[in-house]
Amino acid sequence: MFKPNTKEWNENFIRYVFHTGTSNQILNSLLLPSIRVDKATLWFEKNGLHSVRSAYRSIVNNDAAMLQHRVPEHWNSIWNLKLPPKCKNFIWRVCRNCLPTRMRLHSKGVNYPTSCAICDIFDEDAKHLFFECSKSIMCWQRADLWHTIQQVRLPTSSCADMIFNLFKHFDIPQQQLFSVILWSLWKHRNNKVWNNITETT
Repeated sequence: MFKPNTKEWNENFIRYVFHTGTSNQILNSLLLPSIRVDKATLWFEKNGLHSVRSAYRSIVNNDAAMLQHRVPEHWNSIWNLKLPPKCKNFIWRVCRNCLPTRMRLHSKGVNYPTSCAICDIFDEDAKHLFFECSKSIMCWQRADLWHTIQQVRLPTSSCADMIFNLFKHFDIPQQQLFSVILWSLWKHRNNKVWNNITETT
């Protein structure tokens, strides 16, 4: 499937052997430069069979996959919280920059206003929405968490950096309160967006 002595797909051969859809999927697969030798590798369970679980384990434990997909942080500070799974999953999504904020949607080509859904003044990314928007700041002040947030808030810090730093400064009840407020701010933002949509239709 590769051109001889190279690390490039043999497009002519692939298109000859496979249907168009399959060919496109193969040709769009990334070839990692860190992997120099191509070989088939199967990791087996104790019963001698190959499974999705054993394949997952081999990917997670593979150095190249770790370098490409893992983000070095203290993720257990999220997963160990005594909170509903949906709240912990939400914090994980914030830290992985997976939330569909308006700026993120804009970067993906979605034609939509980029201004914050709450204050409608500044561009809406996660850092602004949770730590810079005036309405969010009021929530943190009322919860008596704003002073600590100000201490770790730096212009160069990402939203994830701030969250992990705050978890280091907060005790466990504060971590839980912080996480629930963060999740509530997002729910409030989504409700506001939905109400604006229904009002204009």
